[in-house]
Amino acid sequence: MSTTSLFRKYLLEQSDFSSSQEPVITLCYQTIPFWESDYLQSNWLELFSLPAAANSLQINEESNWKKHSTLLISLAWQEHRVDIIGLKAPLPDHTFQQCVQATGWNESFKQALSQTLCYINLAYSGYSKDPIQKYLFLYQIASTFPREHLIGIINEPAFHCHPPEAIEDIIDEKMLDIVHHTPPLIYWCGFLRAILAKQQWLLTRGHHLFGIPDFALAFYPGVDPILVHHIFQDIFLYMYFENKDIQPGDDIALSQELTFRVVAPNFEQEPLKGAGQLFIFEPWNFQSLCFI
Repeated sequence: MSTTSLFRKYLLEQSDFSSSQEPVITLCYQTIPFWESDYLQSNWLELFSLPAAANSLQINEESNWKKHSTLLISLAWQEHRVDIIGLKAPLPDHTFQQCVQATGWNESFKQALSQTLCYINLAYSGYSKDPIQKYLFLYQIASTFPREHLIGIINEPAFHCHPPEAIEDIIDEKMLDIVHHTPPLIYWCGFLRAILAKQQWLLTRGHHLFGIPDFALAFYPGVDPILVHHIFQDIFLYMYFENKDIQPGDDIALSQELTFRVVAPNFEQEPLKGAGQLFIFEPWNFQSLCFI
């Protein structure tokens, strides 16, 4: 990709990342971070344990904040590549509403993210077929950026956000040992509440990045959303790691009490869909999902 195409792709042609088919994480800063000219490159060489003269790390810088109002860099390492797009601006309102305001995070964290004055998108554009490796690469790159005034991370394709401390959690050696059978879905998959035609719904976002449909369930008073979230995570892990095929019309039983019919959305429910497929889970017994 040429340097001009970075500007064209991300600043002229692409309005947001909500329907991205590749992972994207966004570093949100309370003030504009500046660094010395070799700061990032030195960090990247250290991250990959490379000598200063290494040419296996390909860096293509189109613009930087010392000369322009945007940051545009592509970085390639082995089969991975990330496009880095930084803007000196508050978060777009639709991004804030979808990825922050609609989440279950506390109000103080949401308020902090509302004060974003600069954000840096890390958009995966490499060749790996493993979504977990893609995410790990993005968080490794995120760890090389300044932490001062970093107030949060947004995952726009998953309609989700989380505190910056998660960077250390995800790239910690202990996590790297278990991530391929226990991925941190709490950071990589969104879970939100939506209203469609006066009916409330609980639904996921971001499953499409793993080749799994998003899930939705009609919400009624008394239903425990935490229990539904855990159920959705269990079904995700069942489909992803055990390569189990579930299709509309199937019944899935997690226990004697928790049995669901899986259906495709009807015409009226189509607006619930995200960037991929959507499965709606209809419980045989709504009481099994209620608070005890």
